Amino acid sequence: MILTETQSAIRDGVRAFAQDRIRPNSAAYEAAGGYPPDLFSELAGLGLMGMTAPAFAGGAGTDYVSYALSLMEIAAADGALSTILSIQNSLIVAGLLKDGSPEQQARFLPDMLSGRLLGAFALTEADAGSDASAIRTRAVKTEGGYVLDGAKQFITSGKISGLAIVFAVTDPALGKKGISAFLVPTDRAGYSVDKVEHKLGQGASDTCAIRFENMFIEDDLRLGAEGQGYRIALSNLEAGRIGIAAQAVGMAQAALNIAVAYAKDRRSMGKAIIEHQAVGFRLADLAARLEAARQLVLHAASIKDAGLPCLTEASMAKLVASETAEAVCSGAIQTLGGYGYLEEFGLAKIYREFRDPAPLGRAIATGHAHIDLVWLWPEKMGEAKAVHTFATANRLLAHYPEFRFAYSQSQSYAAVARRAPTLMRAVQSHLRSGAWEATGGMYVESDTLLPCGEALARSFILGQEDFEKLNGRASRLLWLPDVFGYAGCVPQ
Repeated sequence: MILTETQSAIRDGVRAFAQDRIRPNSAAYEAAGGYPPDLFSELAGLGLMGMTAPAFAGGAGTDYVSYALSLMEIAAADGALSTILSIQNSLIVAGLLKDGSPEQQARFLPDMLSGRLLGAFALTEADAGSDASAIRTRAVKTEGGYVLDGAKQFITSGKISGLAIVFAVTDPALGKKGISAFLVPTDRAGYSVDKVEHKLGQGASDTCAIRFENMFIEDDLRLGAEGQGYRIALSNLEAGRIGIAAQAVGMAQAALNIAVAYAKDRRSMGKAIIEHQAVGFRLADLAARLEAARQLVLHAASIKDAGLPCLTEASMAKLVASETAEAVCSGAIQTLGGYGYLEEFGLAKIYREFRDPAPLGRAIATGHAHIDLVWLWPEKMGEAKAVHTFATANRLLAHYPEFRFAYSQSQSYAAVARRAPTLMRAVQSHLRSGAWEATGGMYVESDTLLPCGEALARSFILGQEDFEKLNGRASRLLWLPDVFGYAGCVPQ
């Protein structure tokens, strides 16, 4: 896409700051395990602590294209810092603006937008990652507020944050409708950091296991209405995935820049190695793939700027950008040969930061990259949108191993039914009980499914042959035994 003058100016300004102020100190930040507080004040001065927050609230008031461009430039200089900024902007500030009361916004936003207060998003638990509805942290109603007890895992900025958005169960009988969100000041009694994880990469961004013990939270610190926590947790998926995709592009660009500069300087057999086709073609291919990923990110951001739903496009961008970043980083290391393995050339750090699961959604943050495949296909299948929940698929596979064998042999729905009648009854029971839900980014009750929803959901796990009989629009089958052990159809 063609950038506006304003978007180009924002990108260039952030790039200059990132390359001047951040990149030269990136290794020192990693060694120290964090950033000096005045750096966040500088970032706030550039508007980077609340980029898409409106000007009347004290934010920069930029569009999402500018936000994505800025994250790319920060990530190119320091991946861990881009993670902190991504969470601050797309999850904490955006969550406050969308669901916070005027009093909550007045209390917390000024310090957040000025860089004096960092935020953490406390959703993930040891046994509840992609299945956010399975969290166990409890918030029990008491006079004047709630008592919070439980534990969270893989929480970025859990140690340095001053405010955490915490998700807890307020009514276990209601399932995901019994989850609520709370604004939790981390300096209160009852909040503790159990452990700061020692990660493969992003050492300057703390990732923590945190605990709440008999922690009192006033009623006026509940974010949104009681029971709205699950909706709030999922409501920023679009911005979150755009941000993660932008981070991937930025890190990959930094790796490609190092590889190209090295290939132009390094000489072999009388000429720069970039002039050898094996090297030049590799770098050209990586550059083309990276530009395609960048355009997907900017396209998703532009749709969001237009006020249109963009979860499909954001998921595509996140999936393609994360996989492209892995290819680019690996190809860059290959270009440098043995030097690529040395810390002093910078590629080893970028590769570690990329492979850290939190920023790129490979396992934590907004979900594993393979999950994006499942988010994508229903959007392209017309009005018939149905897909199973991951928890249901995992339960079925765990309790009915014969299904795995039957499906792995590419047998049809009828063949599987003959081999595993017990499983078929279980599937139908799940369908009737509402365990299969409509998607497109939202979860609804099963009675709102369109008439063909059940058939689509059934064929989704039971075979391409049946899917094709429905409307002839299925394209291919994805079998992912290394991740979840289930399959899915995606559109052409």
